[in-house]
Amino acid sequence: MEKRSSKLRSYAVVILLIWALLSSIAASWLYMDNERLRNDIRSLSDENDRLKKDVGSYVARLSKINFVDVVIDYGNGTVRVYREVPVPRSRSTVFQALLSVASVRYIEYPFGIWVDSIDGIANDPMTNMYWIYYVRVKDTKDYVMGEVAANLKLVSDGDEILWRYTKF
Repeated sequence: MEKRSSKLRSYAVVILLIWALLSSIAASWLYMDNERLRNDIRSLSDENDRLKKDVGSYVARLSKINFVDVVIDYGNGTVRVYREVPVPRSRSTVFQALLSVASVRYIEYPFGIWVDSIDGIANDPMTNMYWIYYVRVKDTKDYVMGEVAANLKLVSDGDEILWRYTKF
């Protein structure tokens, strides 16, 4: 009986040793996983801080840009519409908005820039066809013909500019 009891104790000790070993392995794995998760959280926190700085930088950049709509009516039924064209506030003119969306030939005069051609369609004095710009009056469907050279007409965020090839 004592032999049996001794054998039972030996089994119990072996079982306890195996349990201790497995517990140590599990604890080590949990510790390592916890450290990995902590590092991930630190990394995400650093990335979040960097993104906050980037967003601030983008907001600062966007505050220096006007977004305007540019419509080009080629006079032959073709109309191209460009929505939210970015134009630097420091150069927010009808002319700059046009340069952002089309191939333009122009002539500089003392009174300002005269647009001679848009996307290969040139002014034609023989048929009295010219490029004229209009600016849409806010909150209406009305357009007002430009009264100054295109490079002198300032535009604001949200303006709509229409360039029309038409008889003048």
